[in-house]
Amino acid sequence: MAEHRASRTYEAFGVALECALELPGLAEVTERERPLRVGLAARAPAPSPGVLLWETAIDGLPYRMWQRPDGYLMVHEDSCDYFLSATLDELVCSPRDPTSLGWRRFLLDTVLWSTSLLRGFELLHAGAVAGPNGVLAIASGTGGGKTSLVLELMRRGLAPFSDDIVALRRGDDGVAAYPGPALMNVPAAVEGDVGQELARFGGERWVAVTGADAGPLPVDAICLLERRPGAELALERVETTALGLLRHSVGFDALRARRRARFELFAELATGPVWRLTADLDDETGRIADLLEPLTAAPAVVA
Repeated sequence: MAEHRASRTYEAFGVALECALELPGLAEVTERERPLRVGLAARAPAPSPGVLLWETAIDGLPYRMWQRPDGYLMVHEDSCDYFLSATLDELVCSPRDPTSLGWRRFLLDTVLWSTSLLRGFELLHAGAVAGPNGVLAIASGTGGGKTSLVLELMRRGLAPFSDDIVALRRGDDGVAAYPGPALMNVPAAVEGDVGQELARFGGERWVAVTGADAGPLPVDAICLLERRPGAELALERVETTALGLLRHSVGFDALRARRRARFELFAELATGPVWRLTADLDDETGRIADLLEPLTAAPAVVA
């Protein structure tokens, strides 16, 4: 089933996309070099899947990713197959139901950041907002409350940057952060107008947010959020290492040849301001944001 729209160029996680599909949360950009051409195709019987890179469950459905001689096969069972060419410049989507938003949501999240990783970016598992000095990335484990904290900082005037993954690349001026789509998966229990609700999946609302920063931007600070019973609400600057930040990264074992470059990027990132924020599970998000918000303030102008 084809979608008859003119092809346009978008960008997410540092990857330019050229496609005619209707995809929410993407801002159109000018033409880029080496775009990822994204299209639809009917599902065809697949040959031997290849070497298994990743196996997990996402949204309650099994997900597997294989590396084959001709590219990468990503299968979100009962939803969609995604095939990325070995040259990393063509992505074919074969959804079971082309009209469903579910396969688009998965494309704009897991599939695109996986492509970004394969194209040479490194990934930090963090929510992020953009302030006057760059990106504040908030890293924590799943269910740690980073999404609620990002939403609270957005309500205070900071720009959304990424919901769950921040793409990173080293340059002459240091490590730069590249945003994901202007989309968020918001717990259904979170109240208030946080954006245009597109759909609901399980206990989450999939929303498109406005005012997102297109990046890339420098990484201004990293906050390591730790919420546990009885923890004191406190923010302190900490010394860390590449290993301390790598535990919050995303990678594939098949990319071992990049281990040195990856280590060097996170070592450079560790030299910047890194903060530890501890909070009890019952601490209100607003009180936690009160500690973080000053980190995003513009520097004082000296007369």
